[in-house]
Amino acid sequence: MTVGRLPRKQTSPTQQVSDEGESYVAKGSLSLPRRIPSTPLGRHSVLFGHEPDQISAARSWAWRTSGLGYDHADSLLLVLSELHTNAIRHTASGLPGGTVRIDLERLPDRGLRVSVTDQGPRPGAATTVPTPASADLFTDLVTEESGRGLDLVASLSRDWGWHRDDSGTGVTVWAEFDRP
Repeated sequence: MTVGRLPRKQTSPTQQVSDEGESYVAKGSLSLPRRIPSTPLGRHSVLFGHEPDQISAARSWAWRTSGLGYDHADSLLLVLSELHTNAIRHTASGLPGGTVRIDLERLPDRGLRVSVTDQGPRPGAATTVPTPASADLFTDLVTEESGRGLDLVASLSRDWGWHRDDSGTGVTVWAEFDRP
């Protein structure tokens, strides 16, 4: 099932592209990714599924939606990948049926903000908050295999932060970038 208009082309048995160019992956009765209607002017929102392949779909959507050339979109797309991966790996969003909300917003100062909202902790897991791994990124690069995603977010964006979502269970992590 697709959301919106009838599909213009089908790229695989489950992935379809609408007339507006949005990609939807059919999963039972709920199609993901799915645009979220009624977002404020200048903000675009999409709900993605729990599968890791949804991360590349999110990058494609963000690149098209941002209007940035590829040379200016690198940092935005890498940060989006890190935040989306964290949501799937560490929260209930990564469980079957889980979702990740991604917002891309044009800021008044010609900046862009990408926000990734998860569904909160997995059942039985403690509530955690986004925290960079350490102050010594160079040592971590040499000795650790993972855990540097938020350090990378901090170094590639002009600002970043997090807050609890409206329900109080999920977390939204955001990062801001300058537009050329």
